[in-house]
Amino acid sequence: MKKEDVLHLEKLMNFLSLHFLKKNHWEDVSKTEWSYIVAELNDLIINDHQQKGIKKEPDLLGSNYLYEHLIINKLKKYYQNENAVLSKPNLAKLSLIVKSLGYSNYIEFINSNTESFNFNDLRINMDNVKQNTDLLDKLVGCWYSYNRNLPDNPLQAKEDRIWRSATEIYKSETSGEYFIERSGGDRHKYFGKVTAYSDYVSSS
Repeated sequence: MKKEDVLHLEKLMNFLSLHFLKKNHWEDVSKTEWSYIVAELNDLIINDHQQKGIKKEPDLLGSNYLYEHLIINKLKKYYQNENAVLSKPNLAKLSLIVKSLGYSNYIEFINSNTESFNFNDLRINMDNVKQNTDLLDKLVGCWYSYNRNLPDNPLQAKEDRIWRSATEIYKSETSGEYFIERSGGDRHKYFGKVTAYSDYVSSS
């Protein structure tokens, strides 16, 4: 594994620890808690298969896969000795994990989480307020333009401006959560969860 591969894997493990346990770093998660996360991921994988009507038994993660294969044999080994020779983790397994969370594959997850700023810092916690899922359901499937560039020919009408980026809101079939995705160049991509309280929409 190259250092870049290790950093990508570390992002995944930090993402899982924050998503399921509200812990910011993988080192704060115990072996038992990693088993809990595996069970949650397997439930999402099973639900996805059932919703899609797939008869074939789903590939599931072993109860100690995250802790033994990824934490002990990859991350901890690397940080104990940066020159240690480490084999790359199974890409199919990593894609299975992120697919259960609404991503299309592991590469998309890495590309969607390259920002140095943690968007989870923007999250507004309103535990005692009912979510406005009716509003989100109305927004699902709609796309919105962030900006348009003038055409190469300045004589063209304003309506002929070139679309540069767009935002789409959609609902995850596996978790039932709402997500927002912005397309565009590498510096303009954004992916995050969407929550609505009353008439307010918050993304993180």
